Amino acid sequence: MTPTHIRLNFLAVTPRRFTVSCWRQRVSPEEKKPDERFIWRYDLPERPDDALSPKHTYLVRFAAAEGFEEFAIGSNVHRDLSNAALFHALQNQVAMILPAEKYYISRTAFRPRRLSVTMNSTKVGKQTVWLEPYYLDASQEFGFLIDFKFVLDRNVPFNNREAQRLSLSLDRNFRSNKDCYIDRFEFVDRFLREISPQLFPLTMASGSQVGLDLSLVELPIERLNEKVFVFGGDNKAPSQWNGLNKFGPFAQAPKPIRFVYVYRKHQRTLAEDLYKGIDGKIPDFSFPGIQKLTSIRVTGYDKIEMIDLSNTEIDNVIGQIVELSSRNKFDEMVLPIFISDKENTDAYYRLKLGLLQKDIPVQVVTAKLIGNRSSLKWSVANIALQIFSKAGGTAWHVQPCTKDCLIFGIGQAHKKEGRSIRRYFAYSVCTDSSGAYKRLSILGDGTDRRDYLGQLRQRIVAEVQDMSGQYKHCAIHIPFSIRRDESMAINDALRTAVEERKLPPIHLSIIKVNMDNKFFGYANTNSLIPYAGSVMALDDHGGYLAWFDGLQRDREVIQRRVGGPVHVQWLWSSENNQTREDQRRMLQDLLNLSGANWRGFNAKSEPISVYYCELIARFSKHFGEVLGHVAGQDSPWFL
Repeated sequence: MTPTHIRLNFLAVTPRRFTVSCWRQRVSPEEKKPDERFIWRYDLPERPDDALSPKHTYLVRFAAAEGFEEFAIGSNVHRDLSNAALFHALQNQVAMILPAEKYYISRTAFRPRRLSVTMNSTKVGKQTVWLEPYYLDASQEFGFLIDFKFVLDRNVPFNNREAQRLSLSLDRNFRSNKDCYIDRFEFVDRFLREISPQLFPLTMASGSQVGLDLSLVELPIERLNEKVFVFGGDNKAPSQWNGLNKFGPFAQAPKPIRFVYVYRKHQRTLAEDLYKGIDGKIPDFSFPGIQKLTSIRVTGYDKIEMIDLSNTEIDNVIGQIVELSSRNKFDEMVLPIFISDKENTDAYYRLKLGLLQKDIPVQVVTAKLIGNRSSLKWSVANIALQIFSKAGGTAWHVQPCTKDCLIFGIGQAHKKEGRSIRRYFAYSVCTDSSGAYKRLSILGDGTDRRDYLGQLRQRIVAEVQDMSGQYKHCAIHIPFSIRRDESMAINDALRTAVEERKLPPIHLSIIKVNMDNKFFGYANTNSLIPYAGSVMALDDHGGYLAWFDGLQRDREVIQRRVGGPVHVQWLWSSENNQTREDQRRMLQDLLNLSGANWRGFNAKSEPISVYYCELIARFSKHFGEVLGHVAGQDSPWFL
């Protein structure tokens, strides 16, 4: 039976309502909060017994201090104050019970109220369980979010295999950890058995006590429809691999391709193995070859052996490839395949940028991947898919839910100088709800947030005007929050542009799509993994937790690690009467877009509207001012 509920990583406190005692000092609204850990700043009602009485700005403490008056208020009157009170009580209790080396409190602005307890400490890093106070609107309860987190030692490289095992990404045999949900839950369960009895009940500032319900809260879920992929001849299938094998690509590449293998002399054998793999000539590989899978014609290949990875040698290789391309540009597309020591090196970026400035995309494959026969066996199909896409082919579309919908994905990257942020960048991958790649644009480039958002608004309007009348809906998928007035400014500018052009009205939705979030959940399945398409409402204001990846319908067997849920939050809608059904339709589009990723056959956790922008953001720090030209490429060169 398909589960109807999922256990959220949330523990409710008891009683559900409690009194918050604190001490407050009235200040002017302009006065900033002092830079102290145990002091807060809130707008509170003048009279504690009347939540509707006039509000004033106060500094708040949870201990008596000179100039501060005692104040008591119901927990539901000011929820953020109540969460601060819970966290203060938790800190006091932990300091009394646990040794200092056993816990730590987050000092970051993003997680100011997170307390982590070390469950296992190694030379590589620490396996911890963290607690964070939270009010769960869906159940109308205060409590604590709880989850596992691995904290890498700052002297250990991120790709350390032991670190990946300790983070639960790999299993004990250093393979993809298909039991990651079970392992994660076991850490939480161990904390609740061994540590929480020492910490709870908490003693509040008033002397009253608050307990903890040790069962994760269960919330109802609904299931979105399964993704449907569209291939050649408008044929449909539920699987990218099977559909592409059976029906061929949705759209063929415009030209045949000619490969140029670029490697150093000692990598010649690796280059031969990669060639055989892509061409389908390794007997024990199930991959049939790029020509058979995608129907693209390969006219042949050239080889360029490099001496080293110096700038001079890289520039020399670029020159040779450009010459080959100019010689054949009318008859075939020259596509270089570069064997790199690893991605994200200076040589990698120099070669990629130098070729893209000449409108030549490049495929980079690491020597480590090719050298591991098992890795190459499972990766060669994904490499071929990326090559086909960079050559201008379209492997598949997804069947859209919201028709006539223009979707912008926006990302950002910060360029820092010391501790200050020097520049902002934003990008838009323009697509529709079928996942069709249209164009990539640089939306903003400014040193000030206000300038950046102004440019963002202008460019979105320009893009919509370009599409004149083709779309009835516009959705902006954004991985960070923007204020209501900023959302209104985008909406007003869009509405004005539509009226000036006498275009049909366009309904705007701005949706935050956050992959790196604080929520998690466990299904009542053998693996604890929810089914793909499971959606949980966190509140009545457009907040959802969604699993774009997970178990497939009527099949609980899992062969690889499954990622966590996506937090989706509606930030703005131009339709005042937008219903749950409207939001469900757009959630379905997000789910569909998570399957439109041409970077791999199993890449389906993150919608391409957001994911592609993240890839672009990584390049921005290295490409600098020339990114404007690179953005004009017709194919998804960033895969």
